[in-house]
Amino acid sequence: MKYVKLFEAFVLQDLEKQYNIELELWDNGDYMTLDKIIVSPEDRAGGIGSEVMQKIVDYAEEIGRDIYLTPDTSYGGTSKSRLEKFYKKFGFEKKPKHDFKSKNTMVRYNERVEDQEDERLSKIRHFKGSVQDLDDWLRSKIGETNPYKDTIMVNGPHKGQKDKSLPYQDFQNGESDLIKNRHAR
Repeated sequence: MKYVKLFEAFVLQDLEKQYNIELELWDNGDYMTLDKIIVSPEDRAGGIGSEVMQKIVDYAEEIGRDIYLTPDTSYGGTSKSRLEKFYKKFGFEKKPKHDFKSKNTMVRYNERVEDQEDERLSKIRHFKGSVQDLDDWLRSKIGETNPYKDTIMVNGPHKGQKDKSLPYQDFQNGESDLIKNRHAR
């Protein structure tokens, strides 16, 4: 059973006391959102912001989350472009137009090795793969995908043979006997 998280969690609150900062960092279970990080004016230029950002990035890597944010001067930053430059040092980039996870304008994608998208999934995700590629990838993750794999075809050109079609092949090219001939229709 998969549990669904209904609310975001405020994370790394201990950094506020440890570094005398204000921090709003949210984890919604799929990605994190950095809403606010405020270093007091007297503590700026001492590396506290960089140290805290590195801890946030390390934490996101550890738990496998992307981080989204929108640079804004309303919390004391001197310029938006300066903030963008600061965040880019930690691997943030302008959010691509095809990324609809968050309304924020910058993102730092998780770079953990075990979370790197494998080549097969990347092909599928960018519509360059076939139905077979999708089936192979799914099989590697969850096991057998065709509940009818041992079904003997009862009519049609493959009568008497085991069904070799994929469960979703009919919807792609219409060449499968999956629906048409399985039940003697």
